[in-house]
Amino acid sequence: MGAFSKFQALTFATLLSKPFIKWDAYKLGIIDENGKKIKKATTSDEKNSIDMFQNLIRKLKIVLNKFIPSPNYLQFILAAYLLKEEKFTKNEEELKIEIDKVLNDKEKDILFETIKDKIFLNI
Repeated sequence: MGAFSKFQALTFATLLSKPFIKWDAYKLGIIDENGKKIKKATTSDEKNSIDMFQNLIRKLKIVLNKFIPSPNYLQFILAAYLLKEEKFTKNEEELKIEIDKVLNDKEKDILFETIKDKIFLNI
């Protein structure tokens, strides 16, 4: 696994486990404490604080917070498991439906490509 891939996987795990109030986007007033967008990013600093990858993680984290209230690595493990195995029980099926509501196909593809074959090997 290359350095960039490791960086992406680490960024994914870090942002998913970090409370929204510690995100740069929160500090710049782009999102609230629940991850909901407050305003559109306009400056370069604001745009850098919530790029496409971070926005994808934000959406996934909002969905996961409905099922796992406290932000921790359990969210990361659950997301990785669901995306890798694609085996769903009733509650997991509900989670999949919520993810489908929030993420478009392109975002789901980006997320899957970012974490597949990386999460279980080196983190």
